[in-house]
Amino acid sequence: MTKFYSLLYDSTFKYFLKETSHLKFFSDLIENETGYSLMDYEFYDQELNMGNHKKDFRLDILLKKEDHIIIIELNSTHNTYIKRKNFAYLCRVASSIYEKGENYEKERQVTLINMNNWTCEENKMEGVDHYNFHSTKYKKIIEGMESFEIYLGKYKGMVYNGSNKVEAGFSLFTAQSYIEARAIVKDWKEGGEIVDELEKLEYNDEFNAVYDAEVVQKKLENSARLEGESIGIKKGEKHKEREIVRSMLKKNFDLKTIMDIVGLSKEEILSLQ
Repeated sequence: MTKFYSLLYDSTFKYFLKETSHLKFFSDLIENETGYSLMDYEFYDQELNMGNHKKDFRLDILLKKEDHIIIIELNSTHNTYIKRKNFAYLCRVASSIYEKGENYEKERQVTLINMNNWTCEENKMEGVDHYNFHSTKYKKIIEGMESFEIYLGKYKGMVYNGSNKVEAGFSLFTAQSYIEARAIVKDWKEGGEIVDELEKLEYNDEFNAVYDAEVVQKKLENSARLEGESIGIKKGEKHKEREIVRSMLKKNFDLKTIMDIVGLSKEEILSLQ
């Protein structure tokens, strides 16, 4: 059975954003709904919230152009925790400039784009919502932070008809198989190229390692959050490390590559065999 790679994973979406030949496809979708083109943005500080400086496919999607940072979050699970986490992250990125001793007068604009795999609760016909932060008393907008909520549930099931590239493009994010993805793009050349590239990822060992790691990490995070016990989180982290290392060793990755991707020492890797 062919393995399906969902666009709703950070590792997959980041792979396409790094590929110049496919960047415009996704940039056009984002620009249509937010007004921001990603063409001139560069990846920035991929582990701002992780406590180290490694940059790879697995981590948060942050893009920077001068003093503007765009955060893209791919949300599969609909719950209060996800909303709070993402807004807290937005505030942290917006305020991190002050942690680095930079000039306080130098303002930073941060835009959070949430790609939500569900339908808008308030208005099921709504595909995109835009939030600003403001004082309820004085109705004054707090400059420097904003959020776009893109509700993919509105587009699920839509197929390309020759004139709906945006709708079909977002529908592609909701696909759960290559059969479904092919049905969405039909004879759309650009959409078909995206699905072709997804299928080719099966032969990309480095990508498979980080994609599998993200799958394991998400399962463990969900499990740990439901259990709500710190001991469960610690065990989950250890289990995640073993799964990642074993997957990479099975694919004959050398120790240095594993050290670079997973962030463990040689001794730690050998101890997890």
